[in-house]
Amino acid sequence: MQAKFKGKLVDVWKISHRPVYETWVKQAFEKSILSWNERNQNVLNFESGDLALVGDFLVREQSGEFQVVSEERVSQKLDILEFNM
Repeated sequence: MQAKFKGKLVDVWKISHRPVYETWVKQAFEKSILSWNERNQNVLNFESGDLALVGDFLVREQSGEFQVVSEERVSQKLDILEFNM
């Protein structure tokens, strides 16, 4: 899906166990930038050591950097333009 984050157009994925259709998310898993936690499958690991939870939103900025927006703060931080789930 697409959204505005900090005034810029970004790609967004609502973290879930549903099949992933977004190419950029698939590529991040294939490159081991993202992986599911072995002990808790509701936790998404980042190559950098950061974590996110199922239900949070993964934001890919134009620079390629990832940000996580919690489910509780999504309405404050993201202006969703296109919502595909």
